Amino acid sequence: MMKNLMLIIFMAFTNIIGASPFETAMGNCSIIINNKLSHNLEYQYLVKKETQRLVEKYGRVEYQEYQIIVPSTKKEFYKLARTAPEWGIAIAKSKENKILIQPSSISNMSKKRFNEIIVHELNHLYIHRLIRNNPMPSWFIEGIAMKFSNEFSFTDKIEISNAIWKNSLLPLDALKNFNTKKQHQIKLAYAQSAAAVNALEYYYNDKILDKLIQLLKKEVYFWDAINQITGDDKIDFQKKYEEYLTKYFLWIFLLNASNIMFVLFPFILTLGFYIKRKKNIKILNKWALEEELIEMQKDDIN
Repeated sequence: MMKNLMLIIFMAFTNIIGASPFETAMGNCSIIINNKLSHNLEYQYLVKKETQRLVEKYGRVEYQEYQIIVPSTKKEFYKLARTAPEWGIAIAKSKENKILIQPSSISNMSKKRFNEIIVHELNHLYIHRLIRNNPMPSWFIEGIAMKFSNEFSFTDKIEISNAIWKNSLLPLDALKNFNTKKQHQIKLAYAQSAAAVNALEYYYNDKILDKLIQLLKKEVYFWDAINQITGDDKIDFQKKYEEYLTKYFLWIFLLNASNIMFVLFPFILTLGFYIKRKKNIKILNKWALEEELIEMQKDDIN
């Protein structure tokens, strides 16, 4: 009886504490789900961990309260988001210190995907506070967020590979104004942004992002910062970026099962034709040999 009472008290205490705004490395955070302050300790832990990781890696930002809001309906999400595109499932409203995410039950996202989106949008909120008066390329902002949230998936790489073969890759300068892009373009735009950040690390080592962000904090223009660190200019990196895409993504589309069958089918047909032809030749040779033996037997009888 006493144990049950203690358990009830503990759970009530946990709910009260958990439902309050909680402290993070960026400021106090409130998680609001279905118009109610959430006490989900798993989400709180994720937010605390990711904000601490960002601060430890790139530095402290202005300590301000912020909210992560998951509305109850899609209509409410777009009403609150205002500028979210038709394909949008989340948006960081940096000036309002808010992150809006569609409910997973409506957008059909897994728990893992939902957590990735929280980390992605937290990154946007953090970078906006860290680098306030220095415009950065959209591909860099999105690529950094995808890197921290581990969103650069195998399907993203296939998307790039298919675009290479279709000659439909987006130029680096076209990876901007993501909110205005159509749904059929957006997956490729995000995939190429993640690949661009990977290309920076591939060509200039894994410290490039740390060095770059420190210069951006000092309001050094993005491409000037790249040049200071690497000696390369914008055109140099664009060339390397295109080479990187071809080198690492050209043949990935073959790992897609349907594409494998599409590519291999002509070879299978050719091989089948060759085997059939060889078998037919053997049969014809056998028939010819049998006819010769019959003729020889006839000659012996005569």
